[in-house]
Amino acid sequence: METFREEGLDRRQHPAMLVACHGPFTWGKDAADAAHKAVALEFIARLVTETLRINPRANPMSSMLLDKHFLRKHGPSAYYGQPAPVKELDAAGSVVKQAWYFNDSFP
Repeated sequence: METFREEGLDRRQHPAMLVACHGPFTWGKDAADAAHKAVALEFIARLVTETLRINPRANPMSSMLLDKHFLRKHGPSAYYGQPAPVKELDAAGSVVKQAWYFNDSFP
């Protein structure tokens, strides 16, 4: 978290970090949200390694394009997003399962 303070990063916009000689940390509004972010982080890491395996000289995305995609979903004039998670409740109102994706994938 020191790096977040030193770099002026907002932990709400960066809900994960990789720690050298340790592993990933993720956080969210609750344990399920943090777990969902851990699954997303693992998927992104897999995409990066596969991209570099296919093309070891692949260039990183430009800051302009990264900002464009981040701000269209999270910026003050956000216009892109997904619906809230779909929850299946039992008779007592407890969450039985929750879908974050449109393909009925339940983590």
